[in-house]
Amino acid sequence: MAKEPTLYDSLPSCNSTCASPPHSKSPDNGAVNTAKRVRANSATQKIALSEPDEELLQNRVAGRMLSPNLTKFLKNLASSRKWMRKIYIPSNHENLATAIIYTTDLNERGLVITCELHVFLEDTAIVEKWYVLEEDQPPRSLTKEMLRPLDIENVGLAGTLVFVELKMPRHRGKNHVMVRIFDFAEGFQSPTFILNPALQMLRDASSPGDDNSLQPVTSDSGAPARQGDLANPI
Repeated sequence: MAKEPTLYDSLPSCNSTCASPPHSKSPDNGAVNTAKRVRANSATQKIALSEPDEELLQNRVAGRMLSPNLTKFLKNLASSRKWMRKIYIPSNHENLATAIIYTTDLNERGLVITCELHVFLEDTAIVEKWYVLEEDQPPRSLTKEMLRPLDIENVGLAGTLVFVELKMPRHRGKNHVMVRIFDFAEGFQSPTFILNPALQMLRDASSPGDDNSLQPVTSDSGAPARQGDLANPI
């Protein structure tokens, strides 16, 4: 008895000539090149994270080209259990990064709040610290200006000089900016305590004939910190 044809009998038989779906085609060279450029850019792109936790930091640096020393530096920051205000890794650099960190300490004399600016280059980290609240200073004496969080606006590198542009949120319609310069060719102690940059910016802005120029900040040792225009911004 003849078998009745079914729906499947009407379909073409599959052999070696139909191993690939009829709609498939070779990848477009332009799309492949674009994907390669995207991967290359992601490996060298700028990373600027505000208040990152350890998980966010790990996710953002995944696939980013970083030197082993910088990777270790970032890992130590993330595991320090301090409040990370900002981490900034400039583009096209795998061994340069900056970070702003806040720390607190409660001792017999009172609460101490400090802010730290960490600057890392190759295998060395330089740290500048300033007081937000000193011991024996009543918390009610803090002004809102002293509590304004600083931000890392830009980072530049020229030889062994690292330029870090700090910006304070707008106050009375002005952007207050300060540039810190770090020379990694010079040997000096770290951390170094300096005047609170937020107070310095406000002091400069309120000075007569203010032209928003950068004024030197003096450390505890009395040596002025060099400042100037941002070189080779990244």
